[in-house]
Amino acid sequence: MILSAPTLLLAALWGCGLGGTADSACASDCDGDGHAIADGDCDDADPLVHPGAEDLAGDGLDADCSGEDGVDTDGDGHADAETGGTDCDDADPEVHPEAEEVAWDEVDQDCDGEDLHTWRFVAAGSHSSCGITTNEDVLCWEGTQ
Repeated sequence: MILSAPTLLLAALWGCGLGGTADSACASDCDGDGHAIADGDCDDADPLVHPGAEDLAGDGLDADCSGEDGVDTDGDGHADAETGGTDCDDADPEVHPEAEEVAWDEVDQDCDGEDLHTWRFVAAGSHSSCGITTNEDVLCWEGTQ
């Protein structure tokens, strides 16, 4: 007996938790995309949604199961801000909203819009002021603070 495609699809869905008992094939990959829930497939009923799938920006669907709608080029778990995510530098996996900021390196690791500049004010003169950074560098500038 040859089964039609709709009959096979119905049988597969029935075995994948929509009314029947999951068989070994469905337990590993219900939608036939090559990815099971245990492997990170966040929607095993949709074959277009799985790790590694193309994630179109702004469509409201996390097609690549990264946790964000958008493209995550550097693989740090945060999609590029230009594609709907929150990563301000998607070419660098050390830069994303949850990264620890490093002071005075001129890199915005945590995507808050600025580098961390912390310092202790040391002295002020009539023409310049100085401070010591968290890296123990001495910085001086014109004018008083």
